[in-house]
Amino acid sequence: MPTAAPVPTTDDMLPFWRFYRFKDANKEDNYRDACVPGDLHACRVFAIFHSWLHISLPLLYVQNELPFQFYVPPILQVILGITVLVFSFVPAFQKHMKLIVCLIGPVLGVIYALGISWHSTLLLQGVRQSKIPFIFELAEGHRQLLDECLTTLVTSLVVVQQTLTVIPLFLIHTYIGLCPHTIASWTAFQIAMWNVFAAVGGFSGFGDMLVHVAGQTGGVSIMAVFSFIVATRTRRLSFSLLVSFEEVCAREALQSAAEAGRKADSILNHTLKNTMADAAGEIMLFFEEVKTRGQDPNPELQRAVASLQRGMCFCQHRQALIQLVTGAYPLALQPVRAAEFVERLTAGRNVTVHVPKVTLMIDPTLCSLILDNALSNAFKHGHPHSPDVTLTLRTRPIRQGIELDITITNAANRDRPVITEEYVKQVLAGELQRGPSTSAMSTYIGLQHSFMAAEAAHMQVSKKK
Repeated sequence: MPTAAPVPTTDDMLPFWRFYRFKDANKEDNYRDACVPGDLHACRVFAIFHSWLHISLPLLYVQNELPFQFYVPPILQVILGITVLVFSFVPAFQKHMKLIVCLIGPVLGVIYALGISWHSTLLLQGVRQSKIPFIFELAEGHRQLLDECLTTLVTSLVVVQQTLTVIPLFLIHTYIGLCPHTIASWTAFQIAMWNVFAAVGGFSGFGDMLVHVAGQTGGVSIMAVFSFIVATRTRRLSFSLLVSFEEVCAREALQSAAEAGRKADSILNHTLKNTMADAAGEIMLFFEEVKTRGQDPNPELQRAVASLQRGMCFCQHRQALIQLVTGAYPLALQPVRAAEFVERLTAGRNVTVHVPKVTLMIDPTLCSLILDNALSNAFKHGHPHSPDVTLTLRTRPIRQGIELDITITNAANRDRPVITEEYVKQVLAGELQRGPSTSAMSTYIGLQHSFMAAEAAHMQVSKKK
């Protein structure tokens, strides 16, 4: 059944005054890591655009033969842009380009204010020294009014032109979005700009110009805040939608793989059960032939038949094992004669049994899984020649009923490491690495499933050496 498409939402984000950060710290870290390549390219575009803009605009005044001071602010701006571009190609700075671009905010504010002040002064001087004196002679009596109009016109033109140079900073801050860096950078830009105006005497010389500057920068600042909010919400919602979409795709792929695996397991389970049945049947036919000759069946082959029959029994319990692994196993207690249960379990195995004749209320499927794995491990990890495996079943009356204690012991293999509680915890957590003494076929999965079955059956299992 297909999963519904994810819908973008801001439920997992903090409010805008907390910069729309994700509530999940891991998701926030993943978002920042995902933004690094895009931020790096955006900073390079900013550096190139910023440098090109401050090279192009001053070229308009080359023919006016203005002094070198006029070109100092755009030269500083170009140097700043090239510096950012160089930093973007240095691996040590690439993860910090967002911070670097925000740090140049106050520097740009200083250069922006110097550019407005120096350009207005120098352009007015140039204009007054060209053809304006002749016009002043023609407009005798209106010289002061004409001079004020000329000052207003020139300063307005300079302010508009210099405000255009702030566009790259505005765009890169908008791309980065609402965060402490951009807010601090934009605020520092404003503070640095007005401090420079005060230092160079701009307040007394160009009152109208400062009104234009305040209007321009104020409007840009208001627009910047709204742009930061919109850009940040859009980027974070896009990232959240992408993550949700990837999770849905991964979940569907996992479900498809699990369903395909279950179908393949069913085929394999059926084939394996039939193969074991065929093998057991062939051996039983061989036994019949041996008996007709008056000979006794081979005991090793008899144990092999018992093992095949146990394997077929577990194949029949496949659905129960799936429910156990998925945590949906329904505990099914039923009366079981202990002696018969243990006899089936140990058939074909050289096990010494001490079992009283009692009837127990147990889940035979889970108990078979636990005890069969325990017996297999007892033979596999016991003494290579005489494991001396013993199964002892004891009962003890308690207030709620009967307490059942099943102990399986063997003669230890001294070449294998000592089993401790820490070892068992590592196996259950999947943290244990194969060592030199570990069997190549061992995956520790039997021990993990035994503890899982014990938990489902409300039993306590321990393993020690």
